[in-house]
Amino acid sequence: MKTAIAWTSSINFRVRSALDALGVELLTNHVECCVAGHGTHKEHARAKPMKPAELLAELRTALPRFLK
Repeated sequence: MKTAIAWTSSINFRVRSALDALGVELLTNHVECCVAGHGTHKEHARAKPMKPAELLAELRTALPRFLK
């Protein structure tokens, strides 16, 4: 029984780690393209008309979601 619990715990840890890594990648790409890349013509179409303060507000909204 302990082996099954340890195996399940190991799988859960690996899945969680993979999801965390994916989340970091998505958030990093979002910051690079939409926030840091704003005004360089590389930003996402929705970010083009936004002001820097609006982009930072969006980032402030996204960060707590990511950190949960």
